Amino acid sequence: MIALRSFQRPRLLAFLLLVLAAPLAFGQAKWERLPLLGADSNHAAVWDPVNERVLLVTAYANPVEVWEYDGEWRLASTGGPSQRVNFGLSFDAQRGVMTLFGGTPASSSSTLYDDTWEWDDGTWTERTPTIRPEARHACAMAYDSLRGVTVLYGGIVNASTNASTETTWEWNGTQWYRYTQPPRPNARWGAAMAFDSARGVMVLHGGNGAPFSATAPGETWEYDGALWTRRTYPAAPNNQAQHAMAYDAQRARTVLFGNKGTWEWDGTDWLERFPATSPGSPSQLAMAYDAKHGRTIAHGGLEFSVRSARTWSWDGADWTGEPVTSPAQNTSFPGVGYDEARDRVVVFGGREVFSAGHGTPVTILNNNDTYEWDGERWRLMEPLVRPGPRSRLAMTYDPVRERTVVFGGRNDVINGNYTDPHSDTWEYDGTTWTLVAAAGQGPSPRMDAAMEYDPATGTVLLFGGTDGNQVTNLGDTWSWDGVSWTLLSPATSPPARHAAAFARDVSTGDLVLFGGEVHSFGPYAVDDTWVWNGEWTEQVLGVKPAPVAFGSLVDDRWRDRLVFIAPFQANTWEWDGEGWQEAAPKLAPPSGWANLGYHGGTGDVIDLQSGVTYAYRTAHPATLDLFGAGCAGTVGTPALASKEGQLPWIGAPFTFEVSGTPNGATCMLLFGTPRTFSAPLPRQLTLLGPPLSLNVYGMPTCTLLVRPDHTFPMSITGPGRSEFTVFTPLSLASEFAGYEFHAQVLVFDPGANQGGRVYSNAMSGVLGVR
Repeated sequence: MIALRSFQRPRLLAFLLLVLAAPLAFGQAKWERLPLLGADSNHAAVWDPVNERVLLVTAYANPVEVWEYDGEWRLASTGGPSQRVNFGLSFDAQRGVMTLFGGTPASSSSTLYDDTWEWDDGTWTERTPTIRPEARHACAMAYDSLRGVTVLYGGIVNASTNASTETTWEWNGTQWYRYTQPPRPNARWGAAMAFDSARGVMVLHGGNGAPFSATAPGETWEYDGALWTRRTYPAAPNNQAQHAMAYDAQRARTVLFGNKGTWEWDGTDWLERFPATSPGSPSQLAMAYDAKHGRTIAHGGLEFSVRSARTWSWDGADWTGEPVTSPAQNTSFPGVGYDEARDRVVVFGGREVFSAGHGTPVTILNNNDTYEWDGERWRLMEPLVRPGPRSRLAMTYDPVRERTVVFGGRNDVINGNYTDPHSDTWEYDGTTWTLVAAAGQGPSPRMDAAMEYDPATGTVLLFGGTDGNQVTNLGDTWSWDGVSWTLLSPATSPPARHAAAFARDVSTGDLVLFGGEVHSFGPYAVDDTWVWNGEWTEQVLGVKPAPVAFGSLVDDRWRDRLVFIAPFQANTWEWDGEGWQEAAPKLAPPSGWANLGYHGGTGDVIDLQSGVTYAYRTAHPATLDLFGAGCAGTVGTPALASKEGQLPWIGAPFTFEVSGTPNGATCMLLFGTPRTFSAPLPRQLTLLGPPLSLNVYGMPTCTLLVRPDHTFPMSITGPGRSEFTVFTPLSLASEFAGYEFHAQVLVFDPGANQGGRVYSNAMSGVLGVR
């Protein structure tokens, strides 16, 4: 039986103080990766003709993931082979299985694999033939549907010298056979191969020569199962390597796409295509022909060392971009905010770090993309007008004016060659970006400032930051009212700093600031906590996160906690309004820079890292819903709700509150579950159960909406208002987490009807653990 207790207010207060004196357990929430296909490269895709779907294997994850696509990506399975890239992949249509061979770990190419795996609709099985190809990565592999064998060619076979091979192997589902008859293509890696089912030949093109850095040969070879033949042609996509090819059976064309554009092979010549829209010039992408819809599907890839998260389709005339699955892979330091009116996490800007190759300068590009998370997927918004590219900007949401506000930031160009930071102010209404204050009409140019909405004044508060040279830290406090900026003069302020974490505690209205750097260069991060509630006040705390800058802090409103992650630290901290506690288990998403946002519809704290989305959530969320309608009494219709919007969390008091009742009226809380029925009721009620019209009992328009297993008298707390508080100790969390309950209020109102009673609306809820 649930730990329900009825108390007069003094006794209730004493009980709560006694129980809550013990520290509450933190860490019931855990991080989990959401099933969204993120940015990737060095992966592979095949067409499954048995189930008519594109299958993609992405092995940056550990374990590997298999995704299926039929207009939308869905996670089909995890597990099987160890994490790896540059593996060979094919689909055996005769046996209905996908085959994977070899590869190398994503973190290093010093290890090469020679294992053979088969995937059968969700299950991986390692095959262990005695004879098999040498360990390798960056090989070409495709399925010959006429002969019923998988063909493998080339790849890097020496991890020390990066030497490649010219060997050809065939897999029949039981054994590997090596093809040795000349002539054959010379040693190479990074070639692409597809099977032309109309002509019955395997088509291979490009690749890099035997040394790792050798120029791509730009040759086309065909293999019919007995002989390799080099083809000659007037034109070709030369110097092509780490590209992708797929055979378009409907149009009888082999489609090639890579950093040299879009080409098609008709069996005689290569034809360069010039589509109006193009995915860019990536390499290392995955591509397969979707025979069901007559289009070639391409996903991901690498362009200037930045992995893509975009999916494209080729219809023979043009490329069409499918809905994005994740923001850009290398994005760091974007602005993140929660649009409460539209229930969207909004991400703007950020920077991407890449190099064009070994020995070239590291380049930093900023973007001005706007992404939105709706609780299930990311969407790239493309407003015509928007702020210029930038990162390290200040961004928050104004819930009164329903605008996302952006200030400052900087557009980095090349390492050591920075532009000056911005001082303009922009607002986003979910459709359009608007410049609302030009440069010079507010705070000085800066980046890494802290900004949050202040509910006490209905303005946006900005603190600190640093100048463009990262020499001078700032310690000024400003407020934005939607029209103009005002410099404030608080009696006390935090020391000047940049890159502090800043968030609003919705339950208290306080703004909490933690950490940052008090000097621009060197290890000068701090670990102090400040609260703004009209003035700055430092919180002197013994337990707190380590000194850090560029941490991310967000309000988890469902759980009444602020959640904090430090960059490159595998732990998560929570702020409960009074102090910091480290969450358990001590795990954060496995990446570097954190970009936290909160989504109210799901109650998730969202973290976007490296093109992958994580959610911080409890396994047992508290939920509350109001349903049904009450019936009118002498002063109105009683309305049941939770007090102050509380959710029924175990370890915290939860108060049922009814309003709209006659002054001094006796109110009874009817409490029940859908599983039991033990209250002494008339036989007809027991048999029928709720919902039950009470018209025949002299209470017209009234309905019993819940099973009243228990009844509790409610305490009068004011004119026309009564309440009843329950408390379930944390010691009972394992027993009652996920417990479902229903409630309704019976009000004694003699003048209302013949029965002298009226009823409120009803409530259903689930007990959660924070």
